[in-house]
Amino acid sequence: PPLAWPLVSLVAMTLWEMGEKVAALCVLTMFTTYGRPNEILKLQKQDLAKSTKLGVSWALNLNTSEQMFTSKTGVADESILLDSPVMSYLGPALERLAQGVPTLPLFRLDYARLLQLWKRAWTQIGMEPNYPVLYQLRHSGASWDRLKRLRTT
Repeated sequence: PPLAWPLVSLVAMTLWEMGEKVAALCVLTMFTTYGRPNEILKLQKQDLAKSTKLGVSWALNLNTSEQMFTSKTGVADESILLDSPVMSYLGPALERLAQGVPTLPLFRLDYARLLQLWKRAWTQIGMEPNYPVLYQLRHSGASWDRLKRLRTT
């Protein structure tokens, strides 16, 4: 089942307070982009795009053909806007992560480490650590946005 935004934000805040800022931002990115964990974890710093033509807006370029990646469904060169009204801070926060060598990972984590931190945060807030899985963030973000009518289909 989907996880509600207040619960996801509590987990992210717990990760942040644990000193795991990259993991916190990764969780928030998965929630807001509806991204699969493997898609988000393979993002490179150069995949974050900032536009200032009509005001500041942010996007992530997924599965770029230059990197020879495709999605689970075989799609390449997708762009996802970071336009969630409840996370207007995410683009600037990711910009700080994206400093440096453009071909390095945006989130310097592997799946096993992220999962370990995810479970630790759930335990810390008093919840069963094996109940939620990272993939739930993909469906949780979409469900929350639809419920609250925060974004268009």
